[in-house]
Amino acid sequence: MRWEFHPGYYDAGLNIANFDRAIPRTGRVIIPSDPAARSFIAPGALASINACRGPDINGVPCTPIVTAQEAGLPEGLRENYYAQLLPRFGFAYRLNDRTTIRGAAGLYNMVILGSVFYSLTSTVQADVRSFQNVGPDGRPIFLLPETRTPGSGVTSSSVGTFEFRTANQIDFRPPQMFQWSLSVDRQIGESMGLRLSYIGNKSTNLPWAPDINQPQPSTTFFSQRPLTDRPFLHWGLIYSRDADANSIYNSFQAELNRRFAKGLSFTSSYTLAKHLADNAGPNPTGWAGETGGGRVTNSLDRRADRGNVYATRRHRFISTLVYDLPFGRGRAFMAGANRVADAVLGGWSVSSILTLQTGPYLTPTFSGGDPSGTNAPRRGTQRPDRVGDGELDNPTAALWFDRNAFVCPGRAPGALQFNCAVGVVPGRDPAPIGRFGNSGVGIIGGPGTIGWNLGMGKRFRVTEGLSLRCEGSFTNAINRVNMADPSTMNIADANAGRITAARGGETFGGGRTGQVSLRLEF
Repeated sequence: MRWEFHPGYYDAGLNIANFDRAIPRTGRVIIPSDPAARSFIAPGALASINACRGPDINGVPCTPIVTAQEAGLPEGLRENYYAQLLPRFGFAYRLNDRTTIRGAAGLYNMVILGSVFYSLTSTVQADVRSFQNVGPDGRPIFLLPETRTPGSGVTSSSVGTFEFRTANQIDFRPPQMFQWSLSVDRQIGESMGLRLSYIGNKSTNLPWAPDINQPQPSTTFFSQRPLTDRPFLHWGLIYSRDADANSIYNSFQAELNRRFAKGLSFTSSYTLAKHLADNAGPNPTGWAGETGGGRVTNSLDRRADRGNVYATRRHRFISTLVYDLPFGRGRAFMAGANRVADAVLGGWSVSSILTLQTGPYLTPTFSGGDPSGTNAPRRGTQRPDRVGDGELDNPTAALWFDRNAFVCPGRAPGALQFNCAVGVVPGRDPAPIGRFGNSGVGIIGGPGTIGWNLGMGKRFRVTEGLSLRCEGSFTNAINRVNMADPSTMNIADANAGRITAARGGETFGGGRTGQVSLRLEF
């Protein structure tokens, strides 16, 4: 049984603030309890959010600003979580001399470090002053050595435009993962073993990144919608780091091992995996991390971003091998060879790493439009409508997936897709359609990878305790071109679906490289 406690960070410089969504229509800003913290808030921010004691606007009162002590919170500006219990259990049971069953289950945590907390920094404290040096008559108001004009220089935007970047959920919970496994190990012969395993995990309280001031979708241009459509009408965007996303992983794994015997050892393993998550944003291209990855597509429907995790491959086979060729002194053949024959044919060894895996999971996207009428372009990437499967029977670098399977939201299949501009500029663009695109996350399989790394070496014995080893090794020895991911960034672009580069060195998928070395061993 394990227990951990990780309180939120506090800032000795008092340069942090958090947003509390629990107060309807206005929310409230929470700052450190030190009396000096109020003086750090930018005057322009106070005016832009109608801070108290401001007047009621549209029947909604002013935005309160309270200290952590007044809000009943620690100086980290969010609740401490004390119930971090992490029990773990494992067992092994030997059925007979050659067969063993093993199993395990446990709760594990991901320690949230500085990235989530750092988002609270300079949220309402950022203050840029503006001083105009042009008078009513068009002449400079001041000349050197004077360095500023009269006045405070404070400027403020209109109410409803100030952006809070980025809050922490007040009741933020540390991410947890429940892991479980069951395996059967079987000894084969004297030097080999086979392991068959089921391994799974489920993660909860994962960080994700909503805009908690997003209004409901509408067929009205966002710029023409009243402030009262928003949950908190005194504010523009209110980005947050929340902690209630989740993921689930299931896999079958088979592993065959041979201990080093008679000059040969190898390990071959195969994994069949499925990994789904909803916290990586609208266009995952990696792990979400502790800050929740990209901004969610629809902050009111996190599950719309649920799909295959980009980096988890459905099929993966990897085999490693080391083999001392059985020729030369001390080996099965040519054990009595003379020094010349042994120097030429004896003492060789080879090593190999073979990787075969299917491709990552890709997501089609578009940019530049606001079909939902929610100011979606400000939050980042969006996804199109899916009107077909998208997969091709024989994909090529020129066309890896079917572009015609994806259209700008609301447009008919076959319509021109030069751009997806809708719902942004009244009088120029069509009106919003009141919804987001329906295409999912991770629905296109990317190019797989074949990587074969090969090494050869030979030892030349000089004396009983001194030898010279010459060896060469190559990554991607056959120099196979492993294609990189196709462009999915904008389905309205002519390059959508095309592959224009080779994969890099990850999982040895890059071009062939080699090295030769000499090593003196004694």
